[in-house]
Amino acid sequence: LYLDALDPEIVSQGGSSLASAIRQATDLVRGEDPERRADYAVVLVSDGEALEEEDAVLRAAERAAAAGVVVHTVGLGTPGGAPIPELDPVSGRVTGYKRDLSGDVVISRRNDHLLGEIASITGGRFVRGDEPGATDRLLASLRGMERAAAAAGREARPKDRTGWLVALALLLVTLDALLAGGALQSVRKRRAKVAAA
Repeated sequence: LYLDALDPEIVSQGGSSLASAIRQATDLVRGEDPERRADYAVVLVSDGEALEEEDAVLRAAERAAAAGVVVHTVGLGTPGGAPIPELDPVSGRVTGYKRDLSGDVVISRRNDHLLGEIASITGGRFVRGDEPGATDRLLASLRGMERAAAAAGREARPKDRTGWLVALALLLVTLDALLAGGALQSVRKRRAKVAAA
């Protein structure tokens, strides 16, 4: 559902920092304890072009793997590349193409190698977003993780707490019997006093 709703328009500014994205996703699923293993999955949707060096991205992937975070990658775009259109926010029409500082048109190319390495390091899966069945393969990988976690005994199992409930019920019944017996004797004594008077 979320993959089908993805659109480049949901991001207001171009460019990508894959290392930062992986680090932040790892921190989010790990919580406040830096030593906690997460056993979660993150889906990274990108063209694979990074603003930083590839080594920084791979180090972030290794950090995620060490924390137990599996990163599945979805590659968007084409290996050959295409210019990045700039759209008029009102009409939605293309007004030109993104240019770099020297005035050249920016060409965005999908980096299958880097996206595949990220997935491989973390135990995830790389899929190309333009291939038929890519979403199904990704969902199958995610469901496979759920089954593996369940098979490993990580699923929630209810604990039997009926013993405490039975003990509490017996205590209340005993207390009720003692109070009722005391109240009954009190009533008999009052009747005996009234009858004697």
